[in-house]
Amino acid sequence: MKTRVIIGAVLLSLTSIPLHASQVQAEKNGCMGCHFMDRQTVGPAIKQIALRYANQPNAAEKLYEKVRNGGGGPWHGAWTSVPMPPHADNIQPDTMKQIVDWMLQQK
Repeated sequence: MKTRVIIGAVLLSLTSIPLHASQVQAEKNGCMGCHFMDRQTVGPAIKQIALRYANQPNAAEKLYEKVRNGGGGPWHGAWTSVPMPPHADNIQPDTMKQIVDWMLQQK
């Protein structure tokens, strides 16, 4: 009986883990429609993006500009079939910076 109560409490607590505010913004602004956390879909996985920009000078500025202006290009030696659309008109600059900073932490 005790074991069931403990397991139930643990499972219940896992469902109440809050999402990071920036992840909520990424979902709200449609980022997760093309970018999953762990696997490439329409766009590269968020963890792949974080690893690609890791240790690059001005990584946040570079990724911010990519999100803001969009564009295609090589991704790990392969061209993506769908270019990143620009988001300058639909994501506020401070929100975009928050999302970019969060993405870069997801290595």
